[in-house]
Amino acid sequence: MEKRLYFEPMFSDRRERLIDMCVDLQRQGKNFIYILPSREAIRDVRHKLLEKLGGFINSKIIMFDELENALTEQFINSSNIIFQDIEKLMLQKVCENLKDELNYFNKICTKNGFAEENKSFIKNLKRSMVSPEDLSERLENIEDPILKDKLFDLSLIYDEYTKTLRDKELFDVDDISLLSIEKAAESAELFGVDTLIIDGFINIDKVNIELIRKIASLNTLNIYVNCPYINNLSREFLEEEILIPFEEMGFKLLNDPLGFHKIKLSFKELSEKYYSGDKIEEGIDGITINKYPCIAAEVRETARSIKEKLIKGENPEDIAVFVNNKDEYSTTLHKIFKEFAIPLYMTYELPLSSFKLSRDLLSFIKVSDKSLALGEEWLEFFKEMIKEKDLEISKLAKEAFKSNLSYEDRLYLKSKEALEKLINDIHKGFNLGEILHEEIEKENFSNIYIDYLNNATITLEKPINTGVKILNTDLAKGVYYKHVYVLGLNEGDIPKVIKNDGLFDELEVENLKAIGINYQDYLWELSREKIRFNLTLSSAEETLNLSYRSSGEDGSFTIASSLLDEVKYVGNLKDTRVVSMRERFNIPFNKTMSSKELKAMELKDIFKNKYKGFESLNIDEKLMLIENFENNFKEMISSGLAEYHRGKEKEFNRFEGILKGNIEKIVLSKNSFSPSKLNAYFDCPFKYMLQYLFDLQEEQEEDDELSAMEIGDFYHRALYYYYEGLKVYDVLDEVKFNSSFNKAIEEIREIQMSEDELQILRNKLWKDTKNFIECDLKRINKYEKESGNIIRPFFLEKFIESDIFGVLITSRVDRVDLEYEMANGKWTPTGKYIVYDYKKKSIPDIDKMLNKENCQIAFYHYFVNEYLKNELQMDNLDCMALLYLSVEGTNTKIKMNGLYRTEYKKALGFTGSNKFDMNKEVFYTFLQYLKGLIEESINNIRNGDFHYKLDCKCFEKFSFTSCAYNEVCRYSKSKMTVIMEAQI
Repeated sequence: MEKRLYFEPMFSDRRERLIDMCVDLQRQGKNFIYILPSREAIRDVRHKLLEKLGGFINSKIIMFDELENALTEQFINSSNIIFQDIEKLMLQKVCENLKDELNYFNKICTKNGFAEENKSFIKNLKRSMVSPEDLSERLENIEDPILKDKLFDLSLIYDEYTKTLRDKELFDVDDISLLSIEKAAESAELFGVDTLIIDGFINIDKVNIELIRKIASLNTLNIYVNCPYINNLSREFLEEEILIPFEEMGFKLLNDPLGFHKIKLSFKELSEKYYSGDKIEEGIDGITINKYPCIAAEVRETARSIKEKLIKGENPEDIAVFVNNKDEYSTTLHKIFKEFAIPLYMTYELPLSSFKLSRDLLSFIKVSDKSLALGEEWLEFFKEMIKEKDLEISKLAKEAFKSNLSYEDRLYLKSKEALEKLINDIHKGFNLGEILHEEIEKENFSNIYIDYLNNATITLEKPINTGVKILNTDLAKGVYYKHVYVLGLNEGDIPKVIKNDGLFDELEVENLKAIGINYQDYLWELSREKIRFNLTLSSAEETLNLSYRSSGEDGSFTIASSLLDEVKYVGNLKDTRVVSMRERFNIPFNKTMSSKELKAMELKDIFKNKYKGFESLNIDEKLMLIENFENNFKEMISSGLAEYHRGKEKEFNRFEGILKGNIEKIVLSKNSFSPSKLNAYFDCPFKYMLQYLFDLQEEQEEDDELSAMEIGDFYHRALYYYYEGLKVYDVLDEVKFNSSFNKAIEEIREIQMSEDELQILRNKLWKDTKNFIECDLKRINKYEKESGNIIRPFFLEKFIESDIFGVLITSRVDRVDLEYEMANGKWTPTGKYIVYDYKKKSIPDIDKMLNKENCQIAFYHYFVNEYLKNELQMDNLDCMALLYLSVEGTNTKIKMNGLYRTEYKKALGFTGSNKFDMNKEVFYTFLQYLKGLIEESINNIRNGDFHYKLDCKCFEKFSFTSCAYNEVCRYSKSKMTVIMEAQI
């Protein structure tokens, strides 16, 4: 097995050749795991692989933490993983119990700030692979009595916290990294993997290094590590962090790049000489350095520059904006880029703390008469406050259809669901921290709530895939853009380094380094910041725009970053442009980039001329243009009158999907009902009418690849052939499986693929089908161990006709298992049964049923129950579960969901916090409810009611959902508003 470390100069194109290696592996039917340092690098590699290969099978392009999660997935229940807010609560509880045993921190150990610092310190210890026992042993080498007392306390807390997690079978996020090392050898994640590529890291924690060491020691796969960032600034750092550890593992060192990424030579020279003490003798073309008075001016002028490039034909994907202080910049970025109509690849989110309802809850606590209450009482208090807001929220929801909500109201509407989730998270934290039933002072509960708020955000808009990218400097690792903008180059933002004012002073930090604990080391962190910024500079191919501001948002004085000063020194550069607060309002007409700017400048021009005592130039022409516009507007009003009336009517008409006359006869003559068609009606009644009544089908061409539906049909056939007549359920029958698989493969339509691509597809289908059956057999055998009875398939892929819903409906049921008990020496049906529906990957949950989006499983119950009565002649039939099974979503156990009875939950294979189990009475009551929804929909179809959906997502302004029928649809929110108000 090969182990190689590519330790190469900056701008090496090694990544391109690693991508070519992956292409070759796929064509040979082999797979790989490709690890990258950022989502942006993943996008880049994935895009290039898709270009060269068209897709990849049984391989992954992921980040390091995703590898750790995959290695531990089969050993950790996700519900047992705690996150930072719960960590902090548990640490505070530990400190409270240990308060009398502490030497130094006993007076502040329960304080909020101490818990935060302590959490950070424990995280650092775990990432450095220092256990509580290690920390305790290293105390012997500390001479400073104060530091020794501090570390004694911290080691005691760390040890007790670790024991608490172990006793509760819980894991914090950093435990996953440690467990991945322990479980790497036995995890299924690496089975069959040919190659592991680790690309683009400049600093890997010790815990990551140890995981690589463990995987390398297995000698089961090739490992290639790529570090193409060597220059004068980074060499010493990377030799210590990367080179030495990997040479110790036996990696072969290669430092002879065959090619380099094409980049402007002066930019390359700048990156290579950065912090080297050398200067560039000649000037650098393409770099601008701008000074702005505030964030708004900095973002607006950046947007103007980008817009000019887009107008000239530049691709927005070739432009990147780096900004580290996203909290202060994101709202302004989103607002101004939207004003300029610049597509933006940035998730626009706001902290939950900025929402009015969040602040209202905090006010409720402060004005409350309660000064002390149990944890669960505080949470109930919150829930009552939110419930009191239900009427107000309902009114706002109706107002939203008119699209006239204020910004504050829109935020208010968004916050309810997020706060309900937040309260559930706090409840979980209280439960795990064992303070749910303990008294908490008002101030402490307020602090806990504020902590949770500060870590919660609400996404308002998702990124546009083809937009300008908004990134931070930590993501600039081997990804290149034609035009790069770096904003906020001010001290404190870039570089953003730790100033030690927490658990230890500077001298103590140095003493910690002497015993192998590198915590909050200012110089070490600063060196990493320099390298990150150096890599940001190196990501620009044609233009590099650097900017800083002269004042903070609070009016405070700010200074340019020392990292920017180094750029000026190396490149012999000065500020290209300095914009004052007054100048930011002087925009030439030929530079305006939005209607808002144009109106502002026009208005300013009129005021200016009025002030000077004469009319604005061309004012008469402008007034004439307004009059012409008004005349045109009158014509638009006249032509739009019919649409307006339609939108204001309380009833639908034939243009909107309500058909009059003898519709039932037409509907019944045109349609054979089925569960899938009824699901289509739930999805959109108007679309159902066009598809099944008017036969306006979406055009579908046979592709060179199999569609998702065709792959789903293959799985149905393969599973049918395997389970049909199956006798042995203990283990997989390899002969029968291969026969069933080959038979199903032969029935796939012929597609135009190369032999290599066909083999890759076949391998994937073979692996997924085999894995699903093996996991299913384990589940079937588990049922026997848990219950003493057995379950076996009674019928497969059965077509059943029934008129139980008032019309004849034909349904194909994928599979039904019966339970059998041993009676008089033979297996006899008990009357209990399970109904299954196979899904390719994603499976619906109970929310889909409640929202009338998927009631298919309920159909199956009524059909199967009626069929089994006739077949088995039994009156005591009892449905245990109605389950969706995911074939491709299955890993080490069947991924399934649906409706299932609490008494059978464990035997069926549901563990942990699965939440959709019901007792018998609730189970059948819920099925009756679903039956009512189905009958109501069938009656609507027979009556010709094909109105459009109440909240159709296809017409949202930033919708990612498309519909083939939107050209003939008259959906409008105003119409929906009228109908909703009529129902009040």
